[in-house]
Amino acid sequence: MSISSSSSSSSLSSPNPIRSKHIIDTATTDLQDETEFECEPFFAHIPSLPDDQIKHLRSTGLLRRIIPPNNDDNNDDNDNESSNNNKKDYIIQLLRNKHSDFCSRPFHPKSIFPLPQSYTSLDSSRPWILYWTLHSLDLLSAIPDQEEKLIGVVHTIEACWASVRSPQSSSHHRHAEGDGGEGEGGGFGGGPHQIPHAATSYAAVQTLVIIAGQGDAYPNASELALDLLRRKREAMYVWFLSLRHPNPSSSSSSSSSSVTPPCGYRMHHDGEVDVRATYTLCAMASLLNILTES
Repeated sequence: MSISSSSSSSSLSSPNPIRSKHIIDTATTDLQDETEFECEPFFAHIPSLPDDQIKHLRSTGLLRRIIPPNNDDNNDDNDNESSNNNKKDYIIQLLRNKHSDFCSRPFHPKSIFPLPQSYTSLDSSRPWILYWTLHSLDLLSAIPDQEEKLIGVVHTIEACWASVRSPQSSSHHRHAEGDGGEGEGGGFGGGPHQIPHAATSYAAVQTLVIIAGQGDAYPNASELALDLLRRKREAMYVWFLSLRHPNPSSSSSSSSSSVTPPCGYRMHHDGEVDVRATYTLCAMASLLNILTES
């Protein structure tokens, strides 16, 4: 069931909101607020909900009462507060602490808090688990307060690195100095000893970028993440180009010209060609400052 208050459902309009450090008021955020306002009539209206539903939402913590400045009655358990006259005094709130606790689970030692058995199916998605959780914690301003945990994340990501020889001619690629010979590239796999994949490489790079941005609070982890990105960026560029898949409809004349013919990209060598590959590779190239006309 979707619910909304009588006012705007945006958390930015709530009294004393907790704003993420990443929020900047722009034309995009204005459009977001307008969109939420337009969608609000299609959600359930809090004051119109039955008393038992209001009580349930309050018990879970999803509804928080707004105490008027001049109201000395701080008893939130008063039965009369469930009347229609007071239902409008509640706003929806994000359960920040519960979300933070859930997202922090992968950062605990196995001996203290082992992950559930269901995580076994995600063994080839280790960079994704780290990115999903760390990105959420970053938005919640709840990055783990122990730098050793972030350093451990960098080491885990590095263990997922895999070098690969490009199946194309090395003359079309930059020299990946320090990461092998001419034409040798690489990326991040889903786990140690797995082939590099565009999706898991995207998650790995994003994870390292988040840690690199924690320089003031965690300088050692930040520098370690930056160093890994610097050492691997050239090899990743070589690998990106090796994933290019020419458009079959391109004419032979266009391929011989100085203009790069239309093409797509594979998710991995001999893998599928789809929009995911194009998006993840372009995003990584932009973050690594290796986006070129090629």
